[in-house]
Amino acid sequence: MTVLGQVIGILGTIAAVVSLVLAKWPHRDARHKGSVGAFVETRQYLKAHIPQLTEKAIAEHREFIADPDLPMLTRPGWVLPEPVPLGDLVIRRDPEAGDGLERALKTVRQYWPTQVSGLHMERYHEAVTAYDKPGNWFNGASYRLLDVAAADGGMELAFTDCWYWDNFDTTEVLLYEAALEYSRSRGRTIRGRYRRYLRDPFDLTRRCTIPGIDALTIRRDGGKSTFYLHRRGSAEVASALNTTGIVPAGEFQPSDDSIAARAVDFDLWKSILREYAEEFLDLADARDRVGAPIDYLTEEPYAGINAARSSGAVRPYVLGIGLDPCTWKPTILTVCVFEAGVFDEIFADMISANREGILELPQRARSDAGTFHGWPWEEEMVAAYVRDPAVFPAARSALALTWRFRERLGLAEPA
Repeated sequence: MTVLGQVIGILGTIAAVVSLVLAKWPHRDARHKGSVGAFVETRQYLKAHIPQLTEKAIAEHREFIADPDLPMLTRPGWVLPEPVPLGDLVIRRDPEAGDGLERALKTVRQYWPTQVSGLHMERYHEAVTAYDKPGNWFNGASYRLLDVAAADGGMELAFTDCWYWDNFDTTEVLLYEAALEYSRSRGRTIRGRYRRYLRDPFDLTRRCTIPGIDALTIRRDGGKSTFYLHRRGSAEVASALNTTGIVPAGEFQPSDDSIAARAVDFDLWKSILREYAEEFLDLADARDRVGAPIDYLTEEPYAGINAARSSGAVRPYVLGIGLDPCTWKPTILTVCVFEAGVFDEIFADMISANREGILELPQRARSDAGTFHGWPWEEEMVAAYVRDPAVFPAARSALALTWRFRERLGLAEPA
């Protein structure tokens, strides 16, 4: 073959490839746009149907509910026989513990939009970032729960280091799949391929789970104690969207991503302190700080709350741990009892709205002490929220357990 013939042959091949690509382009583009539309539609459905998805999950997972009074998945020993002071809870950390998430990520990849190349996006957070990004959205260093074990009437929790999006991509994804299956089946089931792959919600080795830490806040004023609730938005947050929960509540994470912070902030109480600063006083997220780390003994409001804890005017307790019935996300359930005078002093500049939602209050008027009125700690009021499917399961469980232990906590109604 002459050189000219070879050139003509090469050009012909190139032309054929270009023609093939151009022929496939409209199909791939249409598939891409269709998959994006379906993803966004499922996300909107998810946000509007969390109570229904949760109730269906409870119904489908009753074999995993050890305490029938709680709308969470638990094992024997996960709900404590009585409140344990927070400082008595044993937690340990192994930064080098295993990963093992590749199979989980592969199993759910089919759910994410295709790119123009025809390939699916790799991870859930990538799709959310591209097409439904919430306001509070970052891949922060976090602590992954590996094991829950009984320990002398309490519990011992084992953790390793991880990143937030590992949890979002392998645990929070269960809510997305539930919404997809619930919609497809017209309410018959939430079970999908990924939930069937995981099988056991208590096997924490097949996915990454960052526990939430929910603290029911009680302002104790003799026989007129009150409690506080928070309504989360849908555009601001990545999880528990459009639900009512207790306040404060947050992920178990260090104050920043540095190696030093991961070691120093491996402490449940410090996480709770930061959430009080953010959700009751609307102080900037600790991650937004520059310079030195938080000094919890001298900076306010941390120092004031710590001093009150030392004097007994603030008493934090652990109630137990459970898994959300739909996402299988663990939450450490706690209650913080504040004496009224200390509460009013620390939270004199209390706000009714923050960057994640608004406080759900009986009235918008402030009390004379400058704080907002909470809900009365009375059986009828507590029972109403415990029964309400629009209230997040962890919040319902914390309320139910605190009421169960009310005498031990000094919160019994006056005779």
